[in-house]
Amino acid sequence: MFSADNGLVRAIMGDELKLVEGVTLHVLSPRPALLRLIHEGGVIARAANAADMVITVYRPGAYRAEVLLNTYRGFKKVCRPWIYSNPIYVLGNG
Repeated sequence: MFSADNGLVRAIMGDELKLVEGVTLHVLSPRPALLRLIHEGGVIARAANAADMVITVYRPGAYRAEVLLNTYRGFKKVCRPWIYSNPIYVLGNG
C-alpha cells in the first residue's frame, strides 16, 4: 500500500493532493523488505528489512514507492525488485 495525507485529504496511487504544511507518505509492504521512496527519479528515503515506512515531505512533485526483496542467487545475497507503485502527485500551493 502507498498513500499520502496532507491533513485534509488522503490520497492513494494515481491521486493528486495539495501541499499544505507537508504531506505524510506511508509505505506498507506485505512482508519485510527494502523499502525506498522515490521523488522525481531519485531515492529520498529507505528502510531496510522493514514492512512499514512513514515520511513527511515538503516539496511538490511525483512520489512513488519501491519494495525490494532480499534473496539469494547461488550463495550471493541480492535485492530483487518486487513492487513498483504508481506515483502520488503532490501539487504546490501556487
